[in-house]
Amino acid sequence: EVMPQLHHAELTNMGGVGFQDHTQGSVTFMTHARTFRTWPRAWSKHSSNSFALPNVLFWQSYFGLLTRTMPAEHLVSALQQGSKHLCEQPPAEAEYHVAFCEFFAGALRTLRKDSDLACLLRHQAWSVMHQWASSELQKASQDRLKEWCDAIRYIVQGTSSAILRAPLFLSDGMDAS
Repeated sequence: EVMPQLHHAELTNMGGVGFQDHTQGSVTFMTHARTFRTWPRAWSKHSSNSFALPNVLFWQSYFGLLTRTMPAEHLVSALQQGSKHLCEQPPAEAEYHVAFCEFFAGALRTLRKDSDLACLLRHQAWSVMHQWASSELQKASQDRLKEWCDAIRYIVQGTSSAILRAPLFLSDGMDAS
């Protein structure tokens, strides 16, 4: 419930007055870029002003944790429930639809790993999220399509290139120069 409004103040229709979820402070702290010093320092040019990278990074971290600690069917169920909740909101509540782009990007970026488990989960996640993503893209306004461009770019590219270009550890016979 708190994630759609987080970092989307310009999209919400509350006008500064209204219900604020009691978990919003904790989640805001968790998604604040300075809290996670290992997160990338650079982000390529973006198309949308609403696509919030801290939210995507939160979802990527969250689904990374779930893939390591939960059975696959629970992860797929979480993807299904989250997708359904975000996509079934009225089109006028744009923050939910932007949040789905971020949710989608974070989850699929997590599952890009080259392992048998990630491959299996990727296929299951896609089978669950495809219908929601397809529906969102068909209904999307020009602004929402810009968020989808950022989401797809994030899934494919991430936020920055690798920092290490040389081997991290040199063997005994190798010279560093």
